[in-house]
Order: sequence, then C-alpha cells, then structure tokens
Amino acid sequence: MLPSTSLALACLSGRRLYTFAAPTSDSPAAYSSEGAPSSQWPVDYSTSLTHWDTKIANQTSNVQKIYPGYGLDAPRVAPINGTVSDWWYFHAFSLNGDGDVSSVNFNFYTTSPGGYPLLQNKSTILDLEIFGSFPNGTNYWANEYPQTASVMTAGSSSNGKWGPYGSWESSPDGKYWQLDFDMPTSELVGTVKIHSNGAPPHIACGPAVEGGEQEFHPHLWWSNALADGNAEVDLTYKGESLSFYGIGYHDKTWEDQNFYQSVGNWYWAQGRVGPYSFVFYDSRDRNGGEHFLSYIAKDGEIITSTCAENSVIARPWGNDITYPPTMQSGAPLGLTVDFDVEGKNFHVNFTSYGIVTENPAYTRWLATTEGGFEGEEQYNGTTVWEVVKLQ
Repeated sequence: MLPSTSLALACLSGRRLYTFAAPTSDSPAAYSSEGAPSSQWPVDYSTSLTHWDTKIANQTSNVQKIYPGYGLDAPRVAPINGTVSDWWYFHAFSLNGDGDVSSVNFNFYTTSPGGYPLLQNKSTILDLEIFGSFPNGTNYWANEYPQTASVMTAGSSSNGKWGPYGSWESSPDGKYWQLDFDMPTSELVGTVKIHSNGAPPHIACGPAVEGGEQEFHPHLWWSNALADGNAEVDLTYKGESLSFYGIGYHDKTWEDQNFYQSVGNWYWAQGRVGPYSFVFYDSRDRNGGEHFLSYIAKDGEIITSTCAENSVIARPWGNDITYPPTMQSGAPLGLTVDFDVEGKNFHVNFTSYGIVTENPAYTRWLATTEGGFEGEEQYNGTTVWEVVKLQ
C-alpha cells in the first residue's frame, strides 16, 4: 500500500526522534530524548504503510525474495495466510559482566500456527512476544494479541505498532531506535533505546543493494537493519525493575512455508569481539543440507557479508558435543566459530556464562568471546547465541 506524498509526510512529521550520546571508553552509554538526529526525512516515494487485522487470509501469499533496493525493514509477505510468516525481532543484553545475564528480546509477529507452530493462538495472525532474563538468570515472558498492527517504512528506517501493547520507531538514517511496551496481562512495561555503533545494515547474503539475495536457508529470507548497537533498557516485570546498558540489535525474517518443514537445526549468534561486530547462521534443513550466513563489520565497514558455502562453521564444545544437534543433545559449554574471510580464518570461541531461556528444542545463552584473525591480535567480547533443534 503506497500512501500519497502528503500522507507520508504527515505520518513522518508526527514521529518522535531521539539522540543518543556516544559512550566514552570508561562509562556506559548515555542517552537523551532532547533534540533529534541531524538527518531529515527525504521525500521518498518508496515510503509504505501496511496495516493488519487479526484475520488469517484464505488466499495465496506473495513473498518478496529479492531485495528491491529500498524499504529494508518493510513487510515482505502479503497477505498472511495459514502457512507463511513475517516478523520483526529486537534484542538487548547486558555488558555488566560477572555472569550478569540481563536481557530482553522482542518478536513482533504476523503469522499463524500453520506458519510458525511455536505460536498456538489459532484465531489471529498478530502476536507480540517479549522474553528475557534478570541478572541472576530468572526468566520472564509476556505476550499479547492485538486487534490491529501496522508497519511504516521510509528509506533505511521503520516504525511499527502492535495495538496498544508495543511499538518501535527509528530515525531516518536507521541509526536510532526506541521500543516502548506495556503488556498489562503479564505486568510488563518499559522502554529500550538503541544507538547503532556503525555496523552497516545488510541483507542475508551481502550488502543492502538492489537485486541482492535475501534467502539464507531454503524457504527463509532475512534482513538486518541494525547489526550492532549500544542499548539502554529500563523495564518492570510484575513489580521488579530491570535496568542495564548493553548491546542492541534488530533483524527481520520471513518464510513461505511451515517453519518446522524448513528447519532441522541451527546455530545463530550476534555479538562482538574487540572492534569487530558479527552475526551468523550455520543451519541445516530437514534433509541435512547445511546453509550459511556470515557477517563481520569493523569501524563502520563490512568485512564480510555472504551466504557462500562454508563461509562460517559453528560447532559446539564441552559436555555432550553431539553434532548436528538433536532434541536429545545435552547443553554444550560453548561454541567455536570459524569465518572464512577471503581465505583468511577469523576464529571466535564462545564460553557461555548464563542461560536466557531453554527447552528441549531451543536454548539461548550469553557468552564471553575470544578471537580474531589467525596470526593477528586477539580480542575479547560478549555475544548472545542460540541453538534450535527440531529433529
């Protein structure tokens, strides 16, 4: 749905923008809601506004598979029927150290149980899920089912609203993001602010350029509007406060068939080691085929962004090191990750120090990182990583 220019400008002018002061080397990030980023909204005819209600469509869905060169964070599936999914994901996790596993994770879904079986409400395509952990590892989880939702995109930015329960918005250049949420059923309320650290946005298999490939796994497509950022979190869950500074991130995923029909297992992570930011998937389909998504950035430049074969290899270590992982596999102590960067090996070792959430099919950890290019200076950092096991 393409609004008129006047409608687009009216919608854009009503959005709040926030400035984020860059952190010094010896202090956490500081944030201010005074002022706005210097960049202004362009007159962008690719601006789009999409609305949904709760109905599951009874017709064929169109899935956008190749990046058109604009609307990086835009909806990619229309309409949402009983077998497809399109969702927006955000997270923030603590850099406090000392085993602190403070975290918050968001999924803004347009899907149905037929598309994403982990969701069980069969009467709606709209779901807002928020989950995470307190410093001591105590988990929390909340979800609400709004009657309406909307996403607006323009240039490199987007905003979304899932009824009265949760929303996000970003600055025109896609560097400043804010999420606000109020989940009365679960007694969860709060705000998350994220300021990009300069790691460039990208699509699954390369930079965000027109014609780029977005499929990283059979029947799954992906884009990454915020590859790495500095986050400030302030929330309250059932009367208990959680506030921290850390790493923030945002991507989106869409699919054209039931998730369980596509994925056998995967390892995924987002984090830092020294001056490097990284994101990857090392996944297997239901037939055992291995698939790869590899991204590393440094100082505002992409070092690698590819889905090439063996571009990233992730393997568990410690305890039960079964590979490929299965529903019966035990919990590893960490992960070794090797990125192939034009023939040079970028090696990172993860050592987990806390669990964010776990069940037989899925576990998410926070971990320390150590590594870099082989033969060069080695660094330390922090990451969030997960394993999905559906076989």
